[in-house]
Amino acid sequence: MTCGGGRHVRARPDEGFTLIEMLIVIVVLGVLAAMVVFDLGGVTTSATQSACRADVTTVETAISSYNAETGGRPIVTEASLTQGPSPYLQSWPANSGYSLTITGGLLYVQTASDAAPVLASSSGACNTAGATSTSTTAPMALQPAGTDTSVSGGNTGTLQGGATAILTGPLGAGSLSLPGTTGYVETTKHISSPSTFSISAWFESTTSGPLIGFTNSQAAVPTGQYDRMVWLDPAGHVVFGVWMNSAAEVSSPLTYFGGGWHSVVATWSSTSPSEQRLYVDGALVAQAAVSSAYVYQGYWHLGFAYSVNWPHPPSSNFFRGGLAYVGVFPTALTATQVTSLAGAGSFSAESRAALALGPTYFWPLDGGAG
Repeated sequence: MTCGGGRHVRARPDEGFTLIEMLIVIVVLGVLAAMVVFDLGGVTTSATQSACRADVTTVETAISSYNAETGGRPIVTEASLTQGPSPYLQSWPANSGYSLTITGGLLYVQTASDAAPVLASSSGACNTAGATSTSTTAPMALQPAGTDTSVSGGNTGTLQGGATAILTGPLGAGSLSLPGTTGYVETTKHISSPSTFSISAWFESTTSGPLIGFTNSQAAVPTGQYDRMVWLDPAGHVVFGVWMNSAAEVSSPLTYFGGGWHSVVATWSSTSPSEQRLYVDGALVAQAAVSSAYVYQGYWHLGFAYSVNWPHPPSSNFFRGGLAYVGVFPTALTATQVTSLAGAGSFSAESRAALALGPTYFWPLDGGAG
């Protein structure tokens, strides 16, 4: 073909795309694919959140029906809703974006972004359903070096004087074995004594001694400031004491020597009504009005407390027996919340229940078996 001044223009043969053109196409397709995946991911997350809310409504309706028919006794569980000739639910809801559990008769939701299960009735409990996270919510086990890092609060406890982590204990896990002469757990944080608080623990023993106490000295030595104690008296009663201008005690009517593992929760509120409450195995066993308690700086001790000057003191400053799942909470727990701790049937359920209540400190003391 001739054009203008006689220059010849040769038609380009069919050679396909060049390498550069192919790379450009690949990049463009990749961007488009990412946009589509992002958009679908948002749709998937929204659908998972909707499914979570629907499941919560379904299960809470089933719980209400169960409680209406049974009076709430026995306390509702997943099995009581899904088993039997006329189950309240045909099956328990299952979804990879969230999980539902019942602890102490209460429904909890946990997503991959939750540090601990949250009450399903809480606002926004399903808002992170379907999200991804690499965080772990497994309770930390007793460390081989002899410390137990608080799952909540980071108040490390160090084993002292013969305290030993063992692989047997309550709820299918381990515990802390204390010899009753020198053994205890020494915590590291120097804090102000709480004005409103709850103490929880699981214990078993055949002798008198303190489960937990607060003193102004970190070491297990005689001290001038001590209170906020829970102990077993020489007869086996559980006693809870705080100090105002004098000793204020409440005591269980029953004794608990040699009867296996028991759950104890002691609460004190500085606001109206200002009172001590003592629960054993989920039941309120004693309460009394208390106007105030001594305020000072100090440390929590597990298995040690200073025992002089109490009307019904333990026979030793040290505890002999088993101790597990010790928690300190910044509120006076309600009866329903106490039930959630006492009614847990496994290590993981107990830890989930404790963490859901927002403890200031929580030591599983599971002996590495968790």
